[in-house]
Amino acid sequence: MILDREPNGDCVYLGADGCTIHDRAPYACREFDCRNLFLNMDNRERKAAGKRDIMMKAVLNRGKELLKGKA
Repeated sequence: MILDREPNGDCVYLGADGCTIHDRAPYACREFDCRNLFLNMDNRERKAAGKRDIMMKAVLNRGKELLKGKA
């Protein structure tokens, strides 16, 4: 299942505080963890992805932020 997107690429269910349908979102969305995405990329890959895609940059930044709060 592919969720509809806004013209800027954001998911139509993305609200100011994150996902507005997380409890009933598709499995892939519920299981996604931005911390794992951040950890599985090296600095070069993260920089390249962030330059190509604003949404990816936001996801990677959130993963980094959550990892810092874990310490």
